[in-house]
Amino acid sequence: MNNTEKKFFDVFPGFSPSEEIRDFFQDVMITKAVMQKADKRLCVHIKASHLIEKQIICKMETELKQFVFGDGNYTVFFVERYQLSEQYTVASLTNLYMESILFEVNQFSRIDYRIMKSAEWFFHDNVITLTMEDTFIARKHAESIQKYLHEMYLERFGYEVNIGFDYTEEQKSALRKANEQKLMQEVQQVVDAVGTTETLSKEEVQSKLEKKINVTKDGQAVPRKKKEENIAAKKTASGKPSSQTSNSEGRKGFHRYGSGTDDPDTFYGRNCEGDFVAIEAITDGMSEIVCHGQVMNLETRELANGTKSIVTFTITDFTDTISCKLFVVNEDVPAITENIQKEKFYRVKGVPIYDRYAKEIGISSITGIKEIPDFREKRVDNSYEKRVELHMHTVMSDMDSVVDIKKIILRAKEWGHKGIAITDHGVLQAFPIANHVLKSGDPFKIIYGVEGYFVDDIKNLVANPKGQSLDDSFVVFDIETTGLSPRFNKIIEIGAVKIKNGEIVDRFSEFVNPEVPIPYHIEKLTSIN
Repeated sequence: MNNTEKKFFDVFPGFSPSEEIRDFFQDVMITKAVMQKADKRLCVHIKASHLIEKQIICKMETELKQFVFGDGNYTVFFVERYQLSEQYTVASLTNLYMESILFEVNQFSRIDYRIMKSAEWFFHDNVITLTMEDTFIARKHAESIQKYLHEMYLERFGYEVNIGFDYTEEQKSALRKANEQKLMQEVQQVVDAVGTTETLSKEEVQSKLEKKINVTKDGQAVPRKKKEENIAAKKTASGKPSSQTSNSEGRKGFHRYGSGTDDPDTFYGRNCEGDFVAIEAITDGMSEIVCHGQVMNLETRELANGTKSIVTFTITDFTDTISCKLFVVNEDVPAITENIQKEKFYRVKGVPIYDRYAKEIGISSITGIKEIPDFREKRVDNSYEKRVELHMHTVMSDMDSVVDIKKIILRAKEWGHKGIAITDHGVLQAFPIANHVLKSGDPFKIIYGVEGYFVDDIKNLVANPKGQSLDDSFVVFDIETTGLSPRFNKIIEIGAVKIKNGEIVDRFSEFVNPEVPIPYHIEKLTSIN
């Protein structure tokens, strides 16, 4: 499990969805959650090892929205990614996921939905062919259907599929015949492998393959022989070179389009020249643009075909942030990740395209990337007489500051300040960190302070006093809960001791069924499940 991944119900510990959808998310991981304030939307990226119907996803979005935002004008949107068993093929996956595909398409285009629902689907390896009625509407919407299916299989399942369309009845009949012949051949291979003399009709062939029922011999189940294809070997044998090549002439050994680049500083593509656009001004439908920014994160994901990967990185120019996406052959991934590094600055040339899965605009069809210097204008203190901050809260002041202790001290020193005072809320944890920031003899002065708390020694601290003393009998109790909210969380254990004359004279301990799942991090903390 990646360090950035957390279980779904660990991220939302007090959330208790309805029974019909809860079980689907027990093992689901959350890889990222982004609050898009401008769109009033929480975007949750999830990863699952089992298929979840799109209808279930939508129900979970609705219930999570109610939990997080109540009746507020916000939405919750899931970006799904699946890591499925290698037993899945494009055909078997589509057969199981078809209802979800049609449900999702119906949300954004009723016409696309009707066309796809009435079409016949044929599969050959990673090629999907849809046969449809030859109408103006069908041909007009073919492009949007092709784009949706290609992006959906790629982003959600890691399959790079090719989508084709046929409109003639002759071709439809030919595809049906070829499909039936293929089914017969696959079963015949199994029959030959086990030596059975069983004769199967066309209907029995279809039934066995769809239900994955294996041919039997002497009453014993015989597993289907897995057909493994070496794509690289087939390409070599056919003499067809890969459509993407790399060489060793570029900086750090990589040029997407080979040698002859127009700009020697461009390590991917040919150049980064063009109309420069601030990220906040990028909109869908724009032609090729150039932007620059600092890389915030970098992620690589290998596709199911085992030969290509998706490299995704986000950059910010401090007006906004945008995601950039590259499709590269696996042997080029190390060179890409060596050149694109977090916190460095780059110029990117590509086409802004709306991503219907992330519900945001990203840059794809990238034709140029090069590293550039930090373009930020650093703040400086030009005051003749420098100030000394005497009231600095650090990250140790919970709910009041997120300032890193080391960074704020170095920044004050850089600006020419003579010292700084740390005054956290009732804690001294920042002191040892601050003490190690400066070297011995450094003239910069750290003032160690604290915001203390006064106790009103006139106010009675005991409610309803009746003259008791600590030598009398009293009970000390402790509770364990499913979280810290008295509104949403519940008690799972009560423990208590009775004390008399300073001695424990009795004990009590009892588990309490909260009637909701105990979050994983609470289980780790309390050892109660």
